[in-house]
Order: sequence, then C-alpha cells, then structure tokens
Amino acid sequence: MSLLTIVLTSALFGALGMWWGQRCTPPRPERVSNPPQDAWMERHQRLRDQSQLAQRRHDVRHTRHEVQQQTLQLHLSPHFMFNALSSVQWLWSEHKRDRAARLFSNFVTLWRHHWRSHEASMHTLQEELESLQAYLTLEVQRLGRAVAMEVRIDPSVSLDGRLPALLLQPALENALWHGLDDSVTHPLLELAISPQEGRPSWVNMVLRDNGVGLSRSSSTTSTDAPSDHVSMGTEITSMRLREVHPEARFELREARAPWSTEVWISLPLVVPNS
Repeated sequence: MSLLTIVLTSALFGALGMWWGQRCTPPRPERVSNPPQDAWMERHQRLRDQSQLAQRRHDVRHTRHEVQQQTLQLHLSPHFMFNALSSVQWLWSEHKRDRAARLFSNFVTLWRHHWRSHEASMHTLQEELESLQAYLTLEVQRLGRAVAMEVRIDPSVSLDGRLPALLLQPALENALWHGLDDSVTHPLLELAISPQEGRPSWVNMVLRDNGVGLSRSSSTTSTDAPSDHVSMGTEITSMRLREVHPEARFELREARAPWSTEVWISLPLVVPNS
C-alpha cells in the first residue's frame, strides 16, 4: 500500500468519525420558559418585600409610641404634679393668692403643652420657650429659692421653627436638681440658641449652669432630686433627636468659666414655608 493511499484512508476515516459523532451527540436542550411559574415567583417576592416593609413600619410606629409614652411619664411624673399642686395649695392657704394664681397658671400652661405633645410630637420654638419658663417657675417654687435664667436667641433663628416638644425640659431638670445645689450662692442658667454656619435651618442649643459641675453632681445629689429621671431623660432625648435627623446630637459636658456644665443639642428646626 502506497503512502498516498494510507494518507487518503486516514483522512476519510477521520471525516467519517466527526460526522458520526455529530449525529450521535444529542442536541443541548434549550431553556424552556414557564411564564406562569415565573410570574408566581415574582409576585411571591414582591409580597414578601411588602410584608417586610410593613413590619418595619410597624416597628417604627411602635418605637415612636413607646418614646412618646416614656416622654409623657418623664415630664408629668406623679411626684412632680403632686409637688406643684401642693405649692399652689400652700400659697393659697397662706393668703398669697396672687402668687398661687400665677403658679397655677404656669402649671396649666405646662400641662397643656404636655398633652399637646402626646398628640403632636412637634411644636414651635416659641412654645418650647413658654413651656420651659413655666416649668422653671414651678420648680423654683419647689426649691424655695430664686434661680435666674437668661435666654439669648440669635435674630436669624425663627421662633416658628418646629422641634420635638419639651425637648429641653429634662436638661433643665437635671441642672436644677443636680447642678444647682445649696452650695451655689447665686444659681444662674443661660439658654443660647444660634444658627449653624453652612447648614440652613440647623441650630445649636446650649443650656448652661454655674452649679457644682459634672463630677460633684454625679456623686452628691439632693435626696429629693428625681435622680432616676436623669439617665432616662438623656436616653429619651437622644432617641427623639434621632427621629428628627440621624445627625442630630445631644451632649452633656463641662463648660467654660464662669459656667460649670452645659447641655449641647444640635438639630434642624422644621421651618414652615413662607
């Protein structure tokens, strides 16, 4: 057999082998779509996403409701209400009717703001200042001595701006009961509200006192002071600020002389459209 014959025979058998392999190899099955099943899977995923979203919304509402309840209990504790009304009764029995009437008027003002906060969690800065002054008047009567508070507000800050209702009351309570003890001869408070540069509608709110300072106030407090409210008030304030904006901040810190302690709050005021 010649070399040419061998080469031709090998080529022929190779071609036949390739042809036979192609015939015997079954074709790769194509993916057959199933529209009803695909639609069911898509609908199932959509329903599951909606269910998870509804659960998250429920959790948020539940958390907000709990915070509102805790805030109301914190601000209108039975201890505070009893002492406030007892002060009114005592003044009336001592025939100091004008002082009793003014004190009761402050109690009603504070009560009204508190119950409004239960229905609407936000109110104006003007209303916040009114409730803060009413609370200070009631607590000063309980303390039995004068406490002066100066309020300084930058003219560019709108009093119509809205913020969480009664946000500053826990800070004021802490200053009165834990900072300004009997060793402070002339107790003073200062509330300063100023705009933040480069952040429209954002403000800094700083409440300062000239009391004993953080180190002493944490170790020595009045036996009548509502100390169990301090940590709860701080926690609730932080939670309420986070609801307003994730970058809102609350800090209790040492202050520069002549002050000793200050509460610093950074948050945006919700300003109505003009």
